[in-house]
Amino acid sequence: MATWGISGPVDLLRRTGFLWWRCWPRLVGIWLAGWLVRHWLIKLAVYVGVHFGGFWGDLVMPLAVVARLATYILMYLVLRSESDLTGEASGPWYRGFVGILLKAILPVFVLFAAWRLILADCSSYVGLLNVDLYYAMDAGLSPDRTLEQTKEYMTPGDWRAYLAILLAFLARGALTKYSEKLPSWTQLVAVYLQALWVVLLLNAASNRLVGSPRWISERKIIVWYTERKQHVLTYLSSFGEVWKWISDAVGPMVLAVLLAVTWIAIVGAVYSVRPDTTWAGVSRAAFGEQQGARVTDVASRTGIAARARWQRLPRLVQTRGNEIFRNLLGVADQLGDTLRLTLHSGPITFCFFVFAFMGTVVLDPNGAYFNVYVTDGYMWRAIATLLGPHEWMWWASYRESIRTAIAALVDPLRTCLVVAMYWHCVERASARPVTQEV
Repeated sequence: MATWGISGPVDLLRRTGFLWWRCWPRLVGIWLAGWLVRHWLIKLAVYVGVHFGGFWGDLVMPLAVVARLATYILMYLVLRSESDLTGEASGPWYRGFVGILLKAILPVFVLFAAWRLILADCSSYVGLLNVDLYYAMDAGLSPDRTLEQTKEYMTPGDWRAYLAILLAFLARGALTKYSEKLPSWTQLVAVYLQALWVVLLLNAASNRLVGSPRWISERKIIVWYTERKQHVLTYLSSFGEVWKWISDAVGPMVLAVLLAVTWIAIVGAVYSVRPDTTWAGVSRAAFGEQQGARVTDVASRTGIAARARWQRLPRLVQTRGNEIFRNLLGVADQLGDTLRLTLHSGPITFCFFVFAFMGTVVLDPNGAYFNVYVTDGYMWRAIATLLGPHEWMWWASYRESIRTAIAALVDPLRTCLVVAMYWHCVERASARPVTQEV
């Protein structure tokens, strides 16, 4: 049966309100505690970086990202206790929590990196490190250090970083393999080592292996593609205007959908509830039984034709292509699975969720994604308008407190919305279809 009615959005609002009403004091408390821990961990990393070198500060910095992840996991566990989402729970809660941390670090950190949330903590760390280091140099700490030495001191890029990645990866594997024979506290060390090698590897990949946006834009294939596109759009002036209009309209919508789906994928990485979902079920949810079967049949025939063309390519191309898809598109596969799950709710409910999620992002984008050019939302602007004009020193004294209070309200509410959507989708995907052959 197609799900085009308003019962889905109403159910989503009901679940969100229920979770918020039952859990908001605990959620706000967890968020504030996590923010405080993350703040002091960044301060600790800055202190270590100033007095012992940027390399050692980089080894402390992943703890702040772990604190961010642990904050969300604790909020998700609180919300799971109030919902029907029951995952794998065996042994004491301590081991369960550490097990979830170990399992979720890699996929969630990659999703965090996709929306630069890891850079949110790293940006604060690097900014404070620069300021504190130059203040320390003015106070007499290594005043004869050159600018290049200072840069290397703060952000080392030599073999030590890659050695740290390798050693952390191997040590984490050993601790996980022999976890049953080791004391329970060693699992906390395993969590730190897992976070360490993932964060260092992501930073190395983004800064050194992949390159900067300018470096990417100067590659021959990118330059060739840009020139050909500009030539075609200039030759077809009317089509170029239409294409620009479509790109300007569709681009932000695609990013909004991907951002909302990413956070559902993060919830799915934490919860151990994975109902079997198919694209045929998505078609039934969107178009009903008969039309859904037709859509599935057309998609199946298209997939068979594409697979046949792919198999006619040289075997070397197929082998390398499969390696690229397996290694580089793992996150895309996870997002695809999550998108398939969310679409079981129906198109109306899915669109309503995306608009509601983006509504919370418009209120306060901090915590949903990171962009150095976007710092505050409309809630900050509304509060600033209500408070009226003040001197710059007054805003410098109170702006961080105001931002923290806004985020402590909006971020838990956004978390309730995401968990409510995941809860709704799991129930929809787990329900047996109305018309089913016996």
